[in-house]
Amino acid sequence: MRVPTADERKDILNALFRKLPHALEAEHIEHLAFATHGFVGADLFLLCAESSSAAVRRHTTSSESIFTFLKTTITYVNFTFGVIFV
Repeated sequence: MRVPTADERKDILNALFRKLPHALEAEHIEHLAFATHGFVGADLFLLCAESSSAAVRRHTTSSESIFTFLKTTITYVNFTFGVIFV
């Protein structure tokens, strides 16, 4: 089994992002695909999970209401930190 190329990782990320409330632009996704060299689909899934958790932690430590928490959007910063932890 081979490691996906940057274009293949971008396609995988786009498929995963369809299910997530994110604030990423095309160039962010392009950068993440490049920065995740060596990642396979499971690693990219874990990246999304870690980034989602980071976004949730951001809201659970603040004094915002539960309604804001439910509308949490995952940002580029969450994903860049996620790359470090995965």
